[in-house]
Amino acid sequence: MAEPEFLEIVNTVDSAMETAGNGLIADYIPVFKYIPTPAKSKTIQMANAIVSYIERQLAEHMQLYSAGITFIPCQNSLK
Repeated sequence: MAEPEFLEIVNTVDSAMETAGNGLIADYIPVFKYIPTPAKSKTIQMANAIVSYIERQLAEHMQLYSAGITFIPCQNSLK
């Protein structure tokens, strides 16, 4: 079973790809680069959420590594 936080970030990435994947209006009309649009704001918000998740995961791994834990066994072992 996946972690809720991981599922949330997967959904965020999926939404970001759907929103920005079609292209933003600023991609076609350069002046819109300076005008905040809902799609641009949403894309920035999702990108920040993804970066925040990665930073939390890295901090957790660095904390475990500095504590001397270099191997974490899989929770769901194959039988």
